[in-house]
Amino acid sequence: MLNSPGSIGISGPSLHHEPDRLEDVSADNLFPKLNPAALQKDSNILSQLAALNNIEIDTKKIIVQELKGKLSNVCCPDKKYVENDIDLIKQVLSDISTASKGSLNLVLKNHAVKAVKDAVYCFTFDDFSITHPNVNNESSNFNRILPSLGCAAQNYGYFGRKIILHTAEQMLSDYKKTDRLGKLEKVILNDPSNEATELSTGDYYMKYLTDYGISLDEEYDKTKMS
Repeated sequence: MLNSPGSIGISGPSLHHEPDRLEDVSADNLFPKLNPAALQKDSNILSQLAALNNIEIDTKKIIVQELKGKLSNVCCPDKKYVENDIDLIKQVLSDISTASKGSLNLVLKNHAVKAVKDAVYCFTFDDFSITHPNVNNESSNFNRILPSLGCAAQNYGYFGRKIILHTAEQMLSDYKKTDRLGKLEKVILNDPSNEATELSTGDYYMKYLTDYGISLDEEYDKTKMS
């Protein structure tokens, strides 16, 4: 499960529980922890991005350029999802070195939305929300967004998946949060593979139904039926 943030400089929860404390924010220090070819399911990328985001802008730009240079030397032609992660992290690094792009959470959300839209073309920024005054409508919204996020995650390794998961977690209120978070982790953080990146949207939805059926769908509260 995802834990509370501590003091990593980003609003909202961190991903998993690595207690990394970066005393030296440098490209040499950050690269091994952000290298898409080496990331694992329990890697904590958010604390690394937050540490970079919180330093002085001119130094940040230098480190970003050094990181992008190192990333350009990572070659995984046999792992398309790693190549997609490399492209994504370069875009994220460019944005967090540009003050006009907004907070780190906003930068990550914009990229998460784009990732989902690339897989589900009708998806929009406003769709990254499930909140509704009626709990049954909220459950319906959650049931609808779950396979869309899973579909988008298939195109990425753990970097892209964690960006999508972090953004998805921001839309959760306390209501059913633990249960919903577990379901999000199940569909988003499954092991990446080239086979997954080759699935069309329609093929993914068929696979989702085969793997999960309606087992992840929230049941409606019959006492709150409108």
